[in-house]
Amino acid sequence: MYLNSRLFWLLIFLSIVLILVYQWGVKKNISFSKKISKILEKGLNTKDSQYTWLGGVLGFSARYVVDGFKKVEAILRLFPRHSLLYWPIAMALGHKDNLKILFYLEDKNKIYPEEFHLIEKSYKTYIKQHEQFKSKEIKIENKPFILLYKNYTPSFLKNNLTQNKSIFKCIRHIAYTKEKSVLYFEFVSITETVLKNFLSKFDLFYNINCR
Repeated sequence: MYLNSRLFWLLIFLSIVLILVYQWGVKKNISFSKKISKILEKGLNTKDSQYTWLGGVLGFSARYVVDGFKKVEAILRLFPRHSLLYWPIAMALGHKDNLKILFYLEDKNKIYPEEFHLIEKSYKTYIKQHEQFKSKEIKIENKPFILLYKNYTPSFLKNNLTQNKSIFKCIRHIAYTKEKSVLYFEFVSITETVLKNFLSKFDLFYNINCR
């Protein structure tokens, strides 16, 4: 009888904890999603925007109308803070707050003459026709990256942009794919400050050429 009573109160306590974590997680993720969306709209100076919310609390996918681009897309995927029971699985799978931004360029030859990828060394991802690229390891603010390129090195690797810790500490993958003329950025553990800093310096990525 005593054990049943303890078990009952333990279940009550755990239920309360789950409810409180759920309410906190929902509030946290929705608030963060709204802040990121506002930063993107302001930083990109969007003319129009369209959102699809992912599961209500797990982020969003967005399409923006921005001068100088065919379109800009963003995908924000958040850690499931509202689901305490899923935390161990999410952490084991390496889930973090992740933001991808895709800039579809109007002029295919305006920025880079060929495809390249700058990938965080610890990140494993599939690159189409990987064997066609040269590969070298570089460090940006002591963070190791793998650069995949053909003949040209992106010039942003040679200017003072790479000295900006607040941007590159969250960068996981930067790429330009010539086939669709897309400039791609992926951030992990994204923060409001990093995103603001990135958008304020985006011209250093965009209005340059390879050398």
